[in-house]
Amino acid sequence: MATSTARGRMTVRERAEPVHTDVQDIPRTCNTEDYSEPLSPKQSADAPDNQSEESEILKLRDALEHQARSYHSKLEQRTLRLNEIEATIIAAAKKLESHQQSGRVMKEYEKSIATLENEIDRVKRQIAKTTQDRSKIIEERDVAADDLRRAELAFSDLHSKYEKAKQIVSNFKKNEEILLNRYDVMKLKLEHRDAKLKYLQDSVEDVFQRMKLDYESRIKSEDVEGNRIRAQLRKLELRMSTIEKDLEQKEKENSQLSHLCDDLIKGQRN
Repeated sequence: MATSTARGRMTVRERAEPVHTDVQDIPRTCNTEDYSEPLSPKQSADAPDNQSEESEILKLRDALEHQARSYHSKLEQRTLRLNEIEATIIAAAKKLESHQQSGRVMKEYEKSIATLENEIDRVKRQIAKTTQDRSKIIEERDVAADDLRRAELAFSDLHSKYEKAKQIVSNFKKNEEILLNRYDVMKLKLEHRDAKLKYLQDSVEDVFQRMKLDYESRIKSEDVEGNRIRAQLRKLELRMSTIEKDLEQKEKENSQLSHLCDDLIKGQRN
């Protein structure tokens, strides 16, 4: 009977010892230091369009930390439960040793042992399930961390593109100011040129009008002078005609006088 009790005690201890678990030996499933530091408020201010994305990342991070704390709390409770079961088994073993002569106590002890073994098996199944849940949580944490890194990379790339776009817009504004200044300068030059052209046009028109008036005046003067010269020419022609007639008359008279003289000379010689 003592041997059976000792074997029962050894069996209980052998079965109880593998179940003993220290909460410090269980690795934490969530380490907030594994995550990258959140973006600074300055970067968030430089990119107001990405605040919603950063808020989603922070919510995801808080959810992971909350799941990790809940998991550790449940694990600690189950560990305490296992410790209580182990203490109960040890107390039952001690009680069994003190009542080795009692068959009724032995049967009750065996029933208690069977119940405790079932409880241990159930707790082991729960631990196995908890381990699976922990693996799933770790996997989800890794996926969330990977999503967080991708989101941070996307945000960094977006911020870089935003800075480049801001620089391009700044350059466009500078070029716009330069072009506006050049436009103002060219506008002033064109206004001066138009004013000069208007002045030259007015001057040319004035000179043209004066030349036209002078030309018309000269044409009129030349017409008057031409009429006067033509009148004088007609007078001269009439005078020439009269002189020619007189000359012809004189020639006739001279011819007659010459004949008379010749006749007289001939008459005297005879």
